[in-house]
Amino acid sequence: MEESSILMINLLGPVEISVNGQPLVVKRKIERAILYLLAGKNSAISRLTLMDLIWPNDDSTDTRAALRTALSRLRRALPDPEFLLTDMDQVSLDLNRCHVDLNLFSNHYQSLKNLLSIYQ
Repeated sequence: MEESSILMINLLGPVEISVNGQPLVVKRKIERAILYLLAGKNSAISRLTLMDLIWPNDDSTDTRAALRTALSRLRRALPDPEFLLTDMDQVSLDLNRCHVDLNLFSNHYQSLKNLLSIYQ
């Protein structure tokens, strides 16, 4: 996939994922959950945090191996594996190439909140 590809993730309302206007289906629940968590966080998340969120109190699963497998599957599900970034223990989305409606809404809300605080 070319460098200019944009991954759109809509979390408000019906969840939708698309690349350059074309729908993208991530079939596995765990991979979708990781994608949604990363999109909603708007910053890097540690692998330990992801393991705690996805597999809380699960002593029966090798969660580190399960996360490694899930991240590998998620990379393969995305049209460009470079949408998903890993740096040491941190996992994130390439926010220069991903647009998330929740983040846009949060930014607008914060701007409005700051503007309104001037008039109080």
